[in-house]
Amino acid sequence: MNRLFLLFALILFFVACKKDGPLSDAFPGERQTLLSGVYVLNAGDVNNAGSLTYFDKLTNTVSQNVYQIVNENPLAAGLSGGNISDNFLWFLHESENEITLADVNFLTETRILSAFDEPRHLVIENETEIYLAHGTDATGDSSFVTKIDTIGSAETVLTVKKTRNRPLQSGNILYLPNGESDGLDSTLTLINTTADTLLGDSVLLFPNPTEIVEQSAGVIWILCRGLTDTATEDAPGALILLRNRTQDFAITLPPGARNLLISNDKQFLFYISDEKVYRQPVESTNRETEVFIDRNFAIMTIDPEEGFLYAAEATEDGQPATIYRYNANDGSEISSFTGGINPVDFIFKN
Repeated sequence: MNRLFLLFALILFFVACKKDGPLSDAFPGERQTLLSGVYVLNAGDVNNAGSLTYFDKLTNTVSQNVYQIVNENPLAAGLSGGNISDNFLWFLHESENEITLADVNFLTETRILSAFDEPRHLVIENETEIYLAHGTDATGDSSFVTKIDTIGSAETVLTVKKTRNRPLQSGNILYLPNGESDGLDSTLTLINTTADTLLGDSVLLFPNPTEIVEQSAGVIWILCRGLTDTATEDAPGALILLRNRTQDFAITLPPGARNLLISNDKQFLFYISDEKVYRQPVESTNRETEVFIDRNFAIMTIDPEEGFLYAAEATEDGQPATIYRYNANDGSEISSFTGGINPVDFIFKN
């Protein structure tokens, strides 16, 4: 009787273990490796489809094309960005007018939303409500911010100035920078997320506000790119500190500065200027001139848990990009790994 019981128990054990097989095929190691990883979103190019690279922080292993491995089909073309909520990974396909939702733990495709034109950025309000910055109207002069749910139902649609920039939510205010690389707009659009109403536009002292980060509640930094134009005089860029929607002071930057970040301890800003990375103390009113990392990147971001700086080189000649990890305190390189072609965004699952 004991032998029969043991045999039955062993059969149950192997049947149960077999269910975990596909995850091991897609990701090195055990199921727990899905608990702490970094997705690199690669747009691809005319000859290569978009893809996901997965870096496992627990095992320091890298897997390519992981979405296709798990779902047996690639992501839709036009991969342009993403975000993460409690239950879903969100992948935006701007040129295809689609949003893909995948299970946050297993990467299995859950649903595809196709009712929103040109999805560009997502701000996660909570697990059931999301703000989507997207689209351009028929005149080409305006864009939209739509409050949606995970089923794809639109609750509120607000018409805003034409922009492709990422919004920031601070408290109950959604800030949307309206700058474009070829324009002279100097405004932020403010949205009250409690009432889902437009508060109007705030005029800044420098042109082309494109990126924005939060230091603390009501205290935000805005990066203005300025303008380089051979036909007219160049307009400088700036770092502008906004306190309770009032401009405190500005630090002038050369035209073209981009990719504004803030450290996890909120003590330092990072940005790229003249093909180099700079690290600016938030308490300083003078521009930091010492180069932090003497290298140019297509994109960079901060790991919200570990605080490391992740940066991706621009892809050349259809070759996969290199992804670097840096110590955000001293700029030392920690490690690097191979990504895909034309990285456009990072999603951290911590």
